[in-house]
Amino acid sequence: MSSFIRIAAVAGLFALTGVAAFAQTDLKADVPFAFETPGNGHMPAGKYLITQVSASSPTPMYRFLSLNTGESVIALSTQQVHRTSDLRAVLTFRCAADTCAISGIYPGGSQVGHGIRVRVKPTVPATEVAEIRIPLGE
Repeated sequence: MSSFIRIAAVAGLFALTGVAAFAQTDLKADVPFAFETPGNGHMPAGKYLITQVSASSPTPMYRFLSLNTGESVIALSTQQVHRTSDLRAVLTFRCAADTCAISGIYPGGSQVGHGIRVRVKPTVPATEVAEIRIPLGE
């Protein structure tokens, strides 16, 4: 009886792992400008493959892979962010002066996204901060 329970438990784990892997989707974005990333990173403009690497973790992590250069960076989501309209999948950036930084990922069809905090170099207080949205595709 105990070996049956062990076999059932292992089969259940395989089933759950398969569901998590199936639910994970690689997203693609064409970012027309260089941007700052967590940990004082800097990524060039270009095409990116974005993968959630911690689907089962309460704190989502994303890998940004530059398809142009092969460089990659891991970004940890520090907060849930909400939106009220436009439920398309988008990548958001906050830009001030000549610097942009990744600020969030919104999956398609959901009002809840994942916020990413990045420190950017200080700007003059009167400098306007803009949010830029880049559509994501599969």
